Amino acid sequence: MASCDDARPGRPRTLNPEQEDRARAIALEEPRQIKLGLARIQEVFGIERSLDWLRTLLREGQLRYIRLRASLRNKRDLAAFREAQQELSDLQEQEAAGEIDLYYFDEAGFALRPALSYAWQPIGERLEVEQTGSRRINVLGFLRRDGDFVPFTCEGAVTSETVIGCLDYFAQRLRRKTVMVIDNAPVHTSQAVKARLAQWERQGLHLKFLPSYSPELNLIEHLWRKMKYLWMPLKAYESFEALQQALDEILVGVGTKYHITFS
Repeated sequence: MASCDDARPGRPRTLNPEQEDRARAIALEEPRQIKLGLARIQEVFGIERSLDWLRTLLREGQLRYIRLRASLRNKRDLAAFREAQQELSDLQEQEAAGEIDLYYFDEAGFALRPALSYAWQPIGERLEVEQTGSRRINVLGFLRRDGDFVPFTCEGAVTSETVIGCLDYFAQRLRRKTVMVIDNAPVHTSQAVKARLAQWERQGLHLKFLPSYSPELNLIEHLWRKMKYLWMPLKAYESFEALQQALDEILVGVGTKYHITFS
C-alpha cells in the first residue's frame, strides 16, 4: 500500500541525490525553523512530506540538531589572528623539541547556576537543576598540552592582584624557559601586571598575549568546557559545599582521572 506521501499521481516517490542536496539547502535557509523549509521543499518539488522525513534527510546529510554557539569572530583582526596561529605553531614545535615548556592560562567561574546543556532524558519527564545562590568559585589554571595542570581557586572577583599572585607562584617553579599563552583581558594587561613582566622574564616566564576575540587559540578553553558540560555532576549543584567538593575532585584529577587530548 502506498503511503500518503506518495499517493497523488504525478508526484515523485523519491528524490534523487542531487534533489536531496537541494532540499537540504532549502531547509537550512532557516536552520532554526525547518518547518518553513519543508513548505518550500514541497512547493519546489511538488511533493508532500512530513517533518520526520525532513529530519531524517538532514541526518543522512551529516547534520545534527545541536545548540548554537556564540561567536565574536567578525570582530577579530584576521591578520593578527593568523599571525598568532603561526606563532603558536612555532612554539608548539619548540615544545616538542624540548626547548621550552608551553602553558595556557585563563580563568573560569563556577556557581550554583550551572551551564545547562542537552542530556538524554526519559520521554515525558524533564530533568531539572535548581539555580540558587550567587556565590562563585573562580578557577585560575595553567595547562600544558600533555595534561600537566596547575590550578588555583578563589571566591569573589578575579583582580590583577589575584593574577599576579598566581603568576608569581608559578614563576618560582619553572624547570626551563616557559612561554605562557594568555588573552588580553583587562586583568591580564593592567599596569600592575605589565610592571611584573621583566621580573617574570628574568625567572624564565614569558607571556604570549593573544589578539582580541581569539578564544579558540587558548587551549585551556577546552578544559573549561569539559569541566562545565561533561565532568561536573548534576549533584554538584545541590549546595555550595557539594559544588566545592566536586570541583576539588575534578581539579585534582585533571591529567589522571580526567583527560583531555589535543591534536
